[in-house]
Amino acid sequence: MTFTYGGLRVTDDAGVIDQFGNTIPRLFACGEMVGGMFLGGYFGGSGLTSGAVFGRLASKSAVVSH
Repeated sequence: MTFTYGGLRVTDDAGVIDQFGNTIPRLFACGEMVGGMFLGGYFGGSGLTSGAVFGRLASKSAVVSH
């Protein structure tokens, strides 16, 4: 996905949060899927940074939760 100004709510370790505020077990998000990152605008290359940072967090969290 590209240029999603909305997206999913996530925890600090990239876990996806449901509509009730609960973390969904073993579901993680990274990159453009993460909400709140680009609400004020989109800077070139920032999607790559978001993907790298949240991708690392999500992968580490997935290994720990497995």
